[in-house]
Amino acid sequence: MEIKYLKKLENNKTINWDTIKGVSDSEIKNVENRFGIKFPLAFKEYLYLAGDSSGGLRLADGNGSLAVLTKDDVRKKLEKSIQEFQIPIKRPFWVF
Repeated sequence: MEIKYLKKLENNKTINWDTIKGVSDSEIKNVENRFGIKFPLAFKEYLYLAGDSSGGLRLADGNGSLAVLTKDDVRKKLEKSIQEFQIPIKRPFWVF
């Protein structure tokens, strides 16, 4: 993937204390297809660069990797939080 927005992240592979690790284009497309969504280009770049291991940046409670964020139990927990805060979402969405 050609990086358009996240050049600094591409050139600095460490966040806080840990090295980032990305996921493949095909993994990103599989998640988009599974959830019926299309990620913005900047977020796709982030996943490509740091979607497997985000270094010291946490995107969800615990591990913020794409693999964890797509687990059914994690998705249900996030969806429950959205309902508890009464956030009306009537279309496919992604929470991180």
